[in-house]
Amino acid sequence: MRQRYALQKAGAGHIQAHSGKTEEDFLKDMVEADAVVIADVSGSMGISDAGEDGKTERWAILVKALDKTAVAQKIVIVAFSEDAQVVWGEVPRPNSTTNLAGALRYVREFASGDMKYVVISDGEPDDEKAALIAARDLGPISTIFCGPRNGSGQKFLERLATVTKGRHRSQPLTSADQLSETVQTLLLAGPRS
Repeated sequence: MRQRYALQKAGAGHIQAHSGKTEEDFLKDMVEADAVVIADVSGSMGISDAGEDGKTERWAILVKALDKTAVAQKIVIVAFSEDAQVVWGEVPRPNSTTNLAGALRYVREFASGDMKYVVISDGEPDDEKAALIAARDLGPISTIFCGPRNGSGQKFLERLATVTKGRHRSQPLTSADQLSETVQTLLLAGPRS
């Protein structure tokens, strides 16, 4: 039987695994994960235009949504900006650029054939062509655009999902519950035919 990690919010920006295992054990188990959520934490995720009041940081909604999603699924969360890293504890604060190609190459290091992938981003990647090339061997990648309506990255994320036979949703960051539900819906959906 595969281990399910109970994840608990440990404070602002923290997602902490409590399974009686060490971080090293958790990293070894990544290859058994059901899914990888690749979350944009570039500088624009620090903009305070989210939430029901329109004054909450995009990052804060993202962190709450990841916490809710991690409880419902056995997932690996990879946060990316200029660099990518598996989230163990604290979700990095928004900074730097949107190196999606680097994040997808990083995910390939522990990817397995039956994993599902969801990319959450509010903008265009630094290099669209490199991101599409890096996505080629991963299989279906579903995408969620969480930027401003008709924002610059929406068309790219639609194309990424289409090229990889994933699904695409546009999700305003008004509620962590809504974003978490969208992620779970995409993880449960099969690839497009």
